[in-house]
Amino acid sequence: MRTFLLILAIHALLFGFGFLIAGWMTLLMAEAEEEAEFNKEYREARRKSWLEGMRYFSRFRSSFTSTQRISAHWAQRPDARK
Repeated sequence: MRTFLLILAIHALLFGFGFLIAGWMTLLMAEAEEEAEFNKEYREARRKSWLEGMRYFSRFRSSFTSTQRISAHWAQRPDARK
């Protein structure tokens, strides 16, 4: 019986962690206009040089998971909080 409960608890934790990651990724997803703006600015940086493109991508990646971005999406996306 203990083995069954242990297996059940492990699976419940795995599902909970999976749902937590899914909700977090929903908050991080870029909207269509954000993605279009990134692609446009990234192409402009790549036209200058490959190094400028990598620097722009690095700056975008570091701001992609910022708490300011997540809190802004928290208010806009109530389906991620369910």
